[in-house]
Amino acid sequence: MRLLNANTLEVVEFMDHDVPDFVILSHTWVAGQEVTFQDMQKKEGLERSGYDKIKRTCALALENGYGYAWVDTCCIDKTSSAELSEAINSMMSWYERSEICYTYLADVSPGTNIHEPESLFAKSRWFERGWTLQELIAPSRLIFLYDDWSVMSERDEIVDLITQITGIDQAILSPPTADCLLQSRLHAASIAEKMSWASQRQTTRIEDTAYCLLGIFGINMPLLYGEGENAFMRLQEEIMKRSDDQTLLAWYPEAGPADSGVLATSPAAFANCKDFIPCDVGMPTPPFQMTKKGLRIEMPLSSDSFSVRRYGLLQCRTKRDPTTMIAIPLASCNNNLYVRMTSQPLVFLSYQYWRAWPFTSLNLLPSFSFTSSIVQPPTYTVFLESIPENFYISEVYPPNQSQQPDPRIIMTGTPEDEGQVFSRVAMVLIKSSINDVEPFVVRIMIESPPVEGRVWTGSEPEATVTFVRSLGGTFFDGVSIASSWDSCTHPIFPYWMRRQEKGYTIRRKRKYHCGKTLFVLELTEEGVDRKRPDWQLFDGDDLADLHNGWKQTLQRLNYHARSSAHTVVRSLALSPWMFTFAVDSLIWRALRRLRLMKYDISKQFARHTLGGGVALSLSVYLFQPQRWKLENLIRALSLPEAFHWVRANSLDFVLFYFCCKLLPSELLEAILEKNWNDLASVLVGIGLRLAVAENGANVATILA
Repeated sequence: MRLLNANTLEVVEFMDHDVPDFVILSHTWVAGQEVTFQDMQKKEGLERSGYDKIKRTCALALENGYGYAWVDTCCIDKTSSAELSEAINSMMSWYERSEICYTYLADVSPGTNIHEPESLFAKSRWFERGWTLQELIAPSRLIFLYDDWSVMSERDEIVDLITQITGIDQAILSPPTADCLLQSRLHAASIAEKMSWASQRQTTRIEDTAYCLLGIFGINMPLLYGEGENAFMRLQEEIMKRSDDQTLLAWYPEAGPADSGVLATSPAAFANCKDFIPCDVGMPTPPFQMTKKGLRIEMPLSSDSFSVRRYGLLQCRTKRDPTTMIAIPLASCNNNLYVRMTSQPLVFLSYQYWRAWPFTSLNLLPSFSFTSSIVQPPTYTVFLESIPENFYISEVYPPNQSQQPDPRIIMTGTPEDEGQVFSRVAMVLIKSSINDVEPFVVRIMIESPPVEGRVWTGSEPEATVTFVRSLGGTFFDGVSIASSWDSCTHPIFPYWMRRQEKGYTIRRKRKYHCGKTLFVLELTEEGVDRKRPDWQLFDGDDLADLHNGWKQTLQRLNYHARSSAHTVVRSLALSPWMFTFAVDSLIWRALRRLRLMKYDISKQFARHTLGGGVALSLSVYLFQPQRWKLENLIRALSLPEAFHWVRANSLDFVLFYFCCKLLPSELLEAILEKNWNDLASVLVGIGLRLAVAENGANVATILA
């Protein structure tokens, strides 16, 4: 680290472990007036205003008892990229280590009332620069100076005013203490909040928009001037490696084309995100990281399968409303890829959607450049698979520009028109080798919805196929179909120009081959069997995948059908016991009467639950006829040897049900927490049944 000797104004270099106490200067640069490290070595530029700032800073250091000062213009050798990179990555810590930070405001004169809303202080250029953000936050002591270098105020005296100007919370601007260090307070602030501090600040070079925030987020990364907006992308990727705060993804789209991905292109996107904070949902935040396919993340995803648009729920909310969570609009692309729909705003939804929507693992594309390299708009192909015997394709207009070797490939292409409906038309003249058979024309039109923001959002092209009637013989004069082309290419093709060819039909089928859309046309003659498709034209692996997909689908349907039927049968079997309010009423009546009597039952029921005994006695004596019938029915059942235990214990199962209906839920929970076997022995054990047999008659007498 280089420092200025406040007495000699010489630049001295120190090792990190041997740096003396120093003061530091924060200011805004003036083009052509600053003194560089090379100027100080050569004793040049002494007449510039930048040299006066160096002398004034050193004088203030000496006045306060410090022998060294640091000024960014002359203490960094900017001709060395390695030293510049090290200095920028260390800048935050240097301002934090300084004893005093003198903030020189060259555009604020003495006598200015700094507390006025539109004062020169509030409008100072210093509050608009990106680099001065960390210079405001990091120092333990900061003193503002007028343009004549007289003291204006200390930061700690006007914290509320600075908060109004910058939007930075007072807790961040307050001086650090032993219990609350600066890094702890920065870590407590959300990523969106810290980004909002820089949303209104400007830098001379676009890369510095990211580099000036390295210290705020505790990031160390190489500097690559010339990379443009990619610097801010790299910063966000580095933040992901150190934090699971999903407010990084909660930003508002900026004005302009909607072609940015899930990551913002600049801090300006976080201008209105100061109040966004992570929220606790009772489970760890799912990790997310950048991969070759984009941002890999697991999140609740809306399950609207009828729309391309989806919403992904982030684990964050606003400070003011803990009942809502923030969702980002997404558009589904191919291969489980999703793109952020920057044409749509953020959505605030109830926290209940966190558990209502299924958790989905997906890839979010970070930027449009990333999108264009992975997501390709669907390519379509129109293939005339079969035509009647003795017919042949005479002409296709416009001719297929792709020079396909197979003449049955009528047209190929990719919908690429942005912001408008894509459409393309082709005409096919089909003639017969038999002279007296009239030829006919087939019109094919491909249409696709408009593409949003140059990003393909999953909409598939559609094909319309019709026969076309003769137009004054121009179609069939054996010359060309181009003469009637203009009237037949219009999207609103007149109905009177269409016709149904007698004796012929045309069928259109959509298929997918190697991830591409294939429209297969079959022109057949009525009364003639259609030829089976030539599957050898297609890849055998694709057919195997299709077969396996259908097989898995049928297996899932079979499993769900059997499971549903099993559930219905079980519900019907338990239906007699679902309406036991009469039994419950009798039980509570017995309990009320037992409470009024002085009958001593403690000796017989000392080891058993009173409620369980009463329930069992009711089931044994009050329902004795039903019990006999149930026993006879069970004994009459012819069950395999393996199911004899069901017949032997089925009555105990019924009694067990009555006990569970009677006992308080608190008692059941207490017994279950201890041991399931204890519950079984208490309720259906031999001792309990003996007690019921001995005292059930007395209970029946009481009820009578």
